[in-house]
Amino acid sequence: MSYRVSGPVNVLFDEKDIGLLKEGVIIRPRFEWEPIIVDYYGRVPIDFINTGVSAAVECIGVDPSAIATANPWIKDLFAFGNKVGALASAEFSKSLKIQERDGQLWIASNAFLAGMADIPLLATRELAIPLTFIVLPDEDDKLWATLPSYFDSNVGG
Repeated sequence: MSYRVSGPVNVLFDEKDIGLLKEGVIIRPRFEWEPIIVDYYGRVPIDFINTGVSAAVECIGVDPSAIATANPWIKDLFAFGNKVGALASAEFSKSLKIQERDGQLWIASNAFLAGMADIPLLATRELAIPLTFIVLPDEDDKLWATLPSYFDSNVGG
C-alpha cells in the first residue's frame, strides 16, 4: 500500500526548503519480515518475525540549487569518508516536513536521503531530479511525529 500526497507540496529537509514539488510525493510504508526456519534442511518457514518498519518518500525535485542546499551527500560525502558500518540514523538523520497546499503537515523527525537516482535529461521539459527519503521510527516508535488532521488520531504513524 502506498499513499500519494497530491501536489503541489512544499518539502523541507533539515529545515531547508527543497522547493515546491508540483507532482507531490508518494509515501510507501515498508514492513520487513524475516522467515523462521527451524530444521537444518527446512525450506518452508514455520513463522515470520517482524524486523522493523520504515517508509520511503519519493518525489521529483525541479530546483537544482534548492536540492543542492538540502542534499547531505554533497557536503558530507568527502568529509564523511568511508565509515563502513555507520548507522544512517546516527550520521545523516534529519527532520522531513511535507506541507500540503491546504497547510496540512506530515512531519518525520528521523529521515535521511537515500541517495540521488540517475537524472534523466530531457531537452523538452524542465529538469526532473528523483529523490527518495527513508523515514525510520523516532524515539516514540512512530514514523510520523505529525500527521494531517484527516487521519484518525489513533493511526499513530
